[in-house]
Parts: sequence; structure tokens; C-alpha cells
Amino acid sequence: GLAGANVAAAVFSSAALHFALKKKVGTERVSGDMAKIAAASVLMAAVCVALKELVVPQFGLDPKMGAFVSCVGIIPVAVAAYLVFLRLLNFERLSQLKRLIKK
Repeated sequence: GLAGANVAAAVFSSAALHFALKKKVGTERVSGDMAKIAAASVLMAAVCVALKELVVPQFGLDPKMGAFVSCVGIIPVAVAAYLVFLRLLNFERLSQLKRLIKK
């Protein structure tokens, strides 16, 4: 229920953003950026699932402790993986993100 609503909202927001940016920046650039973001997102999700399937059963954690380990350990690793994947895909706007973080 709630997870499905979050996914639907994210898809709708992404589509709205895509069309708004397409008017301002141009189709080719936005489509290329969106493809890189989508690819990095899919790879990040694969990292999340793989780590959860490997880590939680390995230690025999109960569901609540498994969720805690996911929040504290797996999610930060997945975020780092996402940034690495964007770098490997030559995502140009990553340098802008670095500047924002340094401020």
C-alpha cells in the first residue's frame, strides 16, 4: 500500500520533471541524463537486494534487526554505490553535486 503509493508518486514526479526539463534544456540532454540516472538506480537497487539477501540471512537476524541493519549499513553502502555508478556512467552533473556538498 504505502510503498506502492511512494513508487507511484516518484514515477509521476520523475515524469513531470522530465517534461519540464525537456522544454528548458532540450530533449537529447535530458533523455541522456535520465537514462544514466535510471541505470544507476537499477544498479543501486540490485546492490541493496543483493546485500540484504546476503547479510540478513547470514547472521540469522530477526526481521526488526534485519531492518535496522538495512537502514544503518546497507542503505549507506547503496548510496555510495549509486554515486560510483553515476561516476562510471560519466554523469556530468555529478560535479555540481560535489560543489553543493562542499559548501
